[in-house]
Amino acid sequence: MSAPIPGSAYIFVRPPGGWAGRLTESARLAASDGAARDSFGRSLAVSADTVVVGASTGRRPPVYVFVEPLAACRT
Repeated sequence: MSAPIPGSAYIFVRPPGGWAGRLTESARLAASDGAARDSFGRSLAVSADTVVVGASTGRRPPVYVFVEPLAACRT
């Protein structure tokens, strides 16, 4: 059995042919202080070029904000 790893969230950009078919991730998001079983990605919000990802560790769960230029996620 492998050791638990920190959570991740993935960005996918809609391909020209639509969502059906093979998809490739454009980016992988991870917490800078991630830990095993941190539930990173348990909650998520997206608005334009900003992604907010929540985790559920401890009494005050952290929130991570990622901002990326739209051009960086386009294929």
